[in-house]
Amino acid sequence: MSKKSKPDVSRRGFMKGAAAGSAVVGFNIPLSARPARAFKIGLIGCGGRGSGAAGNAIQAAKTQGDTATIHAAADLFKDRAERARRTHKIPKERTFVGFDAFDELIDSGVDVVLLTTPPHFRPAHLKKAVDAGVHVFAEKPAAVDGPGVRSVLASCQKARKKNFMGSSV
Repeated sequence: MSKKSKPDVSRRGFMKGAAAGSAVVGFNIPLSARPARAFKIGLIGCGGRGSGAAGNAIQAAKTQGDTATIHAAADLFKDRAERARRTHKIPKERTFVGFDAFDELIDSGVDVVLLTTPPHFRPAHLKKAVDAGVHVFAEKPAAVDGPGVRSVLASCQKARKKNFMGSSV
């Protein structure tokens, strides 16, 4: 019976070498030939999770070579909307407060909305955004009851027909 020989390179060593080699090979290759894009983001829900999602969206755009700004903010509570306005340097005329604040935000010229409100409100916000042709990032859960789930499914079907849904929905 012959003794099995060990490979000269461990799996960890191979991965390190492969990563270093791909970094060197790809050094002068542009990540994308497309022009940089600038996104106007609407933040609906300016609490803790909304603040985090806003920062995540801006950072995600940067990693793709794009730019993103929080163009407008909406919240049921004035103090949260004001905090987002100051943090992201949003003009007062694009800072909306109250139960209909999301309507005003969606009509303010945003390219995408971040839905970070409590889930009870998301079906109505999603429907309004899809009807307006605005792209959406929605926190989960998307809905909390049967009518809300049916509304989300209908909005997603409409978005697919408009061909502006991501692959994660």
